[in-house]
Amino acid sequence: MRYIWRLWCKGVFPSREALYEAINKWALPRNYAFVVGRSRKDPANGRCTVTYACDRGCKPPDPSDKRKRKTSTRGTECPFSIIAKEARDSSWQLKHRDPKYHQHNHEPSLHPLAHPAHRKMAAQEKACISQLATSRIHPKEIQIYLREQGIPNLTIRQDIQNRIAETRREICEGQSAIHALINQLEEESFWSRIRFDDKGRVMSVLFAHPQSLEYLQAYPDVLLLDCTYNTNKFNMPLLDMVGVDACQRTFCIAFAFLSGETEDDYYWVLDRLKSMYETIHVRLPAVILTDRCLACINAATQVFPISASLLCLWHANKAVLSHCLPIFAAQERLLSKLSSRQPTDEKQSFRWKEFYSCWHNIINSPTEAAFNKRVKAFEAKYIDSHIEEVAYVKEIWLEPYKEKLVKAWVDQYAHFGNVATSRVEGIHSIIKDYIGTSQLDLFEVWRQIKNAILNQLLELTHHQSYQQTQMPLEISGNLYSIVRGWVSLEAIRKVEEQRKLIDAENSPLSRPCTGRFTASYGLPCVHRVKALIDAKLPLALDEFHTHWRYKREGQPIHLIEPQRLERYRKEGSRVPISSTQREKCAFEATEPRRKQLSKCTACGVIGHTRVSRLCPQRYEYLKAESLNAEPERDSSPTDEALLELQLLQATTSTAGVRDSHQPRDSPEAIYQESVSKGLQSTYLFEDRLSVV
Repeated sequence: MRYIWRLWCKGVFPSREALYEAINKWALPRNYAFVVGRSRKDPANGRCTVTYACDRGCKPPDPSDKRKRKTSTRGTECPFSIIAKEARDSSWQLKHRDPKYHQHNHEPSLHPLAHPAHRKMAAQEKACISQLATSRIHPKEIQIYLREQGIPNLTIRQDIQNRIAETRREICEGQSAIHALINQLEEESFWSRIRFDDKGRVMSVLFAHPQSLEYLQAYPDVLLLDCTYNTNKFNMPLLDMVGVDACQRTFCIAFAFLSGETEDDYYWVLDRLKSMYETIHVRLPAVILTDRCLACINAATQVFPISASLLCLWHANKAVLSHCLPIFAAQERLLSKLSSRQPTDEKQSFRWKEFYSCWHNIINSPTEAAFNKRVKAFEAKYIDSHIEEVAYVKEIWLEPYKEKLVKAWVDQYAHFGNVATSRVEGIHSIIKDYIGTSQLDLFEVWRQIKNAILNQLLELTHHQSYQQTQMPLEISGNLYSIVRGWVSLEAIRKVEEQRKLIDAENSPLSRPCTGRFTASYGLPCVHRVKALIDAKLPLALDEFHTHWRYKREGQPIHLIEPQRLERYRKEGSRVPISSTQREKCAFEATEPRRKQLSKCTACGVIGHTRVSRLCPQRYEYLKAESLNAEPERDSSPTDEALLELQLLQATTSTAGVRDSHQPRDSPEAIYQESVSKGLQSTYLFEDRLSVV
């Protein structure tokens, strides 16, 4: 069956690209597509002639040929084609061929997406996909992004995946992945070492980012080691080597792809790591923390003999849990069956919780004597009923590794609170989030690890710079005035916890200082803090281990704020403590204006009123009422009243004269006031007698 197609009108185009775009734009709504069938260049004039054919014009392969993959073909040997010729002025002219090339031998497709020619990406779209793929954006998310950005395309997910693969090949620059890795490590100034076997096959790759080395120079005291798996298509274990900074944040030191986990593999990596420490002139780590990998422990002990090798406490706890809990659970089920009661949760069983608590008490023994005592009590309690579990705890953990696990020995080293490798587990998770799949080559895995390191270092720098400008409101005072802004807030909070122990009920001050806290954390203990507080001195920077200091240049200026003097305040002073007004001197003291004495309307004496008890005629009106007659009120005072009045005025005038020259708080003024009060009391007493 022949499918006749209305041909494109002949025309002239400024370039070959414009011609190709125009004919496919015309073919798109008709569900056909053009591709380059063949092209040739005229040797005489150098001009090209291109045959554009139907995209299904190829010949299908022979079905009798054996193939490894089960594939299909689009070819139908469609004869449809047109010719484009280059002119002298570099323009292109479109021409028709013989009528036999004017027909298709197949029906049109259902949709233009069936034609790869219509899904061809523009340069802008290719660049966008490459950038997104470098950021580990998944193809489906890239497809959504292109659609939301309004980029006109018919790109499907397979095209995006092909473009991502093409981008990876472009990054390798035509080299193999391992060659590209080695070249990029050198070009980007990574510290790296490669291990080969006799045949030249890569066995191990160790690398460290240059910015990680700068961080290592500031915080070299703690080294944590752990392997992770399923990160590359060669199934090579990835060894993560991390450290801890002043803010108790984890930073990556180096990574290594290993061919195995033998002692020889670990020895090679750690020996090269030690040479890296020496190359950048950094002191060796004080503490190396690993899980119970015997090959790694032995290699670390040989390469770093002066470093303390500790075991991860979290792994030890999980090992005891997984080995001993099933036996306790079986016993619990048996007891439940015999007693016909509902079985409890395995981990909530009282017997198991008590056993596990004994294990933790042994690990937390503060001294060797306490350790021996607790081990004996543990044996006496469980050796009859759980001899297998007791043997496991002693033979596998306590006897060979008590110096690497028990607090009495571990706290002799400067571990700064790091007794577990949980930090490395967190780095494993971050790295795998960046990698996304276990089928990448080493070069692509390295590229994603580099992205993770750069983002991590940026966050660490931001956290330190932000924290350096902050100070918690609950931590203040002159005690931290010098170290504020020079040591991390984590260190200051640790010291603040020690300061609060001073007033605690069971304060360590009642016991002699063991020095364990300072030895393990590099911080002043409660005894030292108490001594500084008593001496009214602040903490100096030398009191803090260099591990707790910010990554900054210079040294703090040792300036101590002036000692606060006690402010003099008179007893009963009403001046606020925040006032800038000084207390008045004795000669500056003034009294308020005295109130004018009242005059009695009954007796005419100045100093009281007619209702006052001092008035001798206070109750005269009652006598008059009893006699039904108005008593005659003498307008002139009696002789006794005049005498009392003269005495009172003399006393008042004398006190007033003296008050004008003496302050109220002087001895003379106080004496005169007491005399005056005594006279008034005498008058009152005599008045009462007269009434009676």
